[in-house]
Parts: sequence; structure tokens; C-alpha cells
Amino acid sequence: MILKKIITIFSNYQSIFSNIFSLTVLQVFNYILPIISIPYLVRVLGPEYFGLLAFATSIMAIFTLIIDYGFDFSATQQISLNRKKKKIVNQIFSSVIIIKVILSLICLIFLIFILIFFEKFNSTWEVYILSFGAVITQIFFPVWLFQGIEKMKYIMVGGIISKSFFTFLIFIFVKEQSDYLVVPTLIMFGSLASAIWALTIIFFKLNFKFSWQNYDKIKIQFINGWYIFFSNLSVSLYTIITTVILGLLTNNTTVGYFSAVKKIIDALKGLYNPLSQAIFPYMGRMLGEKKNDGIKFAKNFSKFVIPFMFMVSFCLFLFSEELIKIFLGSQFLKANILLKIMSPLPFIITISNIGGIQVLFNLGIKKILAKIFLSAGLLSVILNYILISNYQAIGSATAVLVIEIYVSLVIVYYVNKLALKKKIK
Repeated sequence: MILKKIITIFSNYQSIFSNIFSLTVLQVFNYILPIISIPYLVRVLGPEYFGLLAFATSIMAIFTLIIDYGFDFSATQQISLNRKKKKIVNQIFSSVIIIKVILSLICLIFLIFILIFFEKFNSTWEVYILSFGAVITQIFFPVWLFQGIEKMKYIMVGGIISKSFFTFLIFIFVKEQSDYLVVPTLIMFGSLASAIWALTIIFFKLNFKFSWQNYDKIKIQFINGWYIFFSNLSVSLYTIITTVILGLLTNNTTVGYFSAVKKIIDALKGLYNPLSQAIFPYMGRMLGEKKNDGIKFAKNFSKFVIPFMFMVSFCLFLFSEELIKIFLGSQFLKANILLKIMSPLPFIITISNIGGIQVLFNLGIKKILAKIFLSAGLLSVILNYILISNYQAIGSATAVLVIEIYVSLVIVYYVNKLALKKKIK
């Protein structure tokens, strides 16, 4: 009886289980590879040069945010709803690629401007140019397309092989601090290899085609992605921008300590990401077709994942010093306080993701979600400036924690006030 029930559940949710498996494997490699390479890099490059690369990465993350423009969710949702209509999927795919290319050109012009006119950037311009190369190649690695059609298995192998190979090359070519430019170079080529693999699958295996789209179709995709982009932009004000402000107000060494610790947080936070990405299109369909079933699924999902992420955060706090010794080395032990301060983040961010992205966004409550993130972003800029000016990296860690708690509390309030009341009697 139990075996029969398990088989029934699997058959009903086969596509989502397949997506979860593929995303999990891909994310495991995405986070295992840094776990392997970062301990080596922080020891070879030291806090200063590692901080320089981290600062450049934070700048590139802002460009990536602009170029992605919320398509990871908006395009995924549209493709999921039309996944059996190849012509419509082709139109969505082509329109999104066109917008991404245009946005990348705008970002490149802005990057050249700051490299020429700002001393903070022009003295190490090579780092930013090479790092931007990885941003450009990511345009042609459309995870959102594969998520929408629920075919993540096709890019899993290519992503794993390319990233593993170029991570391995880091240990061969990065031997001393002067080799710091090799790191963004290898990352760029790794992204390029992944993009070539993805495009090969798209055009020759899945038989999708790129075609120029008229203004109206491009405009539709631009409008559809606006709320997610605006929300992501607001979110970046209290995530990505923290490292940028820290770098502008302090130095590369301080950024190195903060960023190295944040890598540990991101690695553990990433345990939830495959589940989040895999259930998003499924949640969109359920909440769009049968709201009661969608909300019930969200509740059951929360009962499983939230306690798990709480234990992750608890263990992170309890074993912070041991993790730093293993992951970063004894030279980073002074950053132990930063890890303890930020240890609740995997748990807190999971709550805000389930309530915000999975429920509120998929129910169409986008304006309120955007306002939440915008208020958090503006508050973060102010809080970061005040705390970093007085407490440097400790101020950054404290600001990140306070803002994430604020976001989660407000989202939970609106989920209870609006989403649950939207249930059909």
C-alpha cells in the first residue's frame, strides 16, 4: 500500500521531481566547486586580492541583475504556461534574448565610463573587464527557458563538466597573488563553455529557433519582467550593494573578510535554491488554476523546508569557528564574529522566499512585493552607510541581518493578510 502510494505521488509529480533532481545536482556542483576553490584562493591571494575580486564580483552582480531583468521568473512563468506551444515559446525566448543583449550593451558603456573617470576602478581595470566577460556569456545560458519547459536535465551535464574543468584549472594556473587576473579569466571561459552547450541543446536538440521580434512582442516581455526586476533591484540594495558600499568606504582587505564569510553563508543558503527554482513554475500553475491546492502545497512544503533550514542556521552559528578554519584558514579567524552575526540568514531568507516569490508573486500580488523590497532597499542603504562608517565589516553583517528580518516579517504579514484570504471557499 505504501509503495503504491509512493509510485502514485511520483507519477503525479514526475516532472517536478526531475526538475528538482537536475537543479539539485547542478546547484550542488555550483556550490561544491566554490567550496573546493575558495579555500585555496583565499590562502593564495590573501584577504586583499580576494577582496578586490569580491568587490569586482559585486559590481558585476549589479550588471547581471540589470541584464537578467527578472526574466528568471517572468519568462519562466510564461514559458511554463505555454510550454506545449513551440511558436509562443520561440517568441518569448527570442524577445528575452534581444532585450538582454540591449541591456548588456548599456551596462558595458557604463562600465567603460566608470573605468575611465574613477580612480577606484581604473587602477585595476583589467579585473572588471574580464569579470564582465562572464556576465555577457551568461546571456546565452538561458536557465529560465529550460526551467519553463521543465527540461533541466539537458543542461545539467554541460554545466557540470564546463564548470568543473575550469575550476580545476584554477589550481594549475593560480600559484601566487600576481595570478589574480587568471581567476576572472577562467570564470569567463567556463561561462562561455556552458553557454555554447546550452545553445547547442536549444537549437539542435529541442529545435527552438531565434528570430527577430517586433517591437510589440519585445515590449510585452519588458513589461512582464518589470515588477520582478524592480523587486530584484530593490533586493540588491540590501544584498549586493552592501559589499559595494563596504568597498567604497573601507578597503579591499575588509571586503575580503566580509566576502569570504558571505561565501560560507551563500553556500549553505544554496541548499534551498534548487527546491525554490524547481517548484516555482509548478506553484505558478497551481495557484493560477486551483488556488486552494497551491496554498496547501506551499504550507506542506514549508513544514518540510523551514525546519531544515533552521537547523542549517543553528549549526552554522554553533560551528562557525570550525567552518572558518576549514573553509578559509586561520588567517580569517578574526571574521568569526561576522559569521555568527549572519548565521540566521539561510533560515530567514527561506521564509521570505516561500512567502514572497513562491506565494505572493505567483498570486499576482506584485505591487506590494515590490514596495516591500523597495522599502527594505532604501532602509538598507541608509543603515549600511551609518553602520559601515562606524563599525566597518561588523556594520555590514549587522545591516544585512536586520534588513532580512524586516523583509521576512513584512512578507509573512502580507501572506496572512492577503494570500490566505484569497483562498476559494
